[in-house]
Amino acid sequence: MKNLIFIFLFVITQFLLGCSSSYLVTKNGDGGDEMSYKEFNREIKSENVTVNFKKGLESDGFNIRVDTDYARWHDFNLQETQSIQTGLLKTVVRQNNFLGGLEGFGLGLLSGAALFYLAGSLGIRGDGELDWHATMPIFGGLVGGIAGAIIGAITGHKYKYSFKK
Repeated sequence: MKNLIFIFLFVITQFLLGCSSSYLVTKNGDGGDEMSYKEFNREIKSENVTVNFKKGLESDGFNIRVDTDYARWHDFNLQETQSIQTGLLKTVVRQNNFLGGLEGFGLGLLSGAALFYLAGSLGIRGDGELDWHATMPIFGGLVGGIAGAIIGAITGHKYKYSFKK
């Protein structure tokens, strides 16, 4: 029963530990914490994105381009190019599933090894030649890494670009 609780907590932890990166996008950027429209366009070229507007609506599409007056992208639902005044953009979010899978593997490896070490030290030991107490972290790391990679690949690493005029 204790192992079931630990495994449940491990899976919940993987869902809650989603990784993301945030950027502030302004007209000219400042070279430090801010990214210019030109840098944004270069970084996000041909990527699938979710465009969020200041009025709460959103649009899924790709190939977004932002300049001082307008933002343009190809909308998946409407199958046409959309445009909006740049000042009405709130955020643009893109997702990298491969990087999410790698991050999930790393987090799962560490948390699985720690979880199974803890489970092994609570009294789960074998009688045979194989000492389960010593191999539990290896097994846990493997199970955790695989589970984390799957969850991480599904949730992906999110890049959030916030717009400020």
